[in-house]
Amino acid sequence: MNKFEQIKVGDVVTRSLCGIKMRLRVTKVDNLIHCGDWTFSLVNGMEIDEELGWNKDYSGSYLIIEGEPNG
Repeated sequence: MNKFEQIKVGDVVTRSLCGIKMRLRVTKVDNLIHCGDWTFSLVNGMEIDEELGWNKDYSGSYLIIEGEPNG
């Protein structure tokens, strides 16, 4: 199990976009991590946004786990 698969509803996670951090609350977890209007890959934390062409392999935003290296 990777570190993102351990995330559950109610957890607070941190989104990083160009080095700017934003704390978000997890609202749903299925095959993705949902934080209100934001959606992230359960595999690696990359933001999924079809309108921007972002997916688990290419994204401008991603989740970090506080306390982890690069977190």
